[in-house]
Amino acid sequence: MHPVASGPAPHNGHPAAPDTPTSPPPPLEDLVVDLAAQALRSLPAGMVAPPGGCEAAARRGGVEVVVRVRPAASPDEPEQDPAGYLLTLDQCAACVRRQKRSLENYSGRGLPAPRIRGNRGQPSLYAWGDMRPWLEKTFGFRLPVRFPGS
Repeated sequence: MHPVASGPAPHNGHPAAPDTPTSPPPPLEDLVVDLAAQALRSLPAGMVAPPGGCEAAARRGGVEVVVRVRPAASPDEPEQDPAGYLLTLDQCAACVRRQKRSLENYSGRGLPAPRIRGNRGQPSLYAWGDMRPWLEKTFGFRLPVRFPGS
């Protein structure tokens, strides 16, 4: 009669490894901070972010962190006013689930004037700051302050 071994069965004739206590995984926040730091260290030292920005990534286990680096806005250049974003009448119509022609029917009946009048096949451009309140009032939609496509 063979003695009965306690614990997990041996693998390939080798005795099973003794049970070792495992430490709990670090909190997700700590892991993200560590991975972000690792990703940033992978960028060249003294690097100035190109105008379009760049990305660096680090992965550990099933977690991947992507760090996007972009240049800060210049103090000489004010950020674009979201109300001044220009869009076509077709884009405005899509925001309220209508056809461009439906909005054209409001010409002379409250449709704000375009900021830039189109000609020779070019569309007129409307300011989001002018169109948003009118679209909300006319069609009953709540629209974001910043145009979704900007």
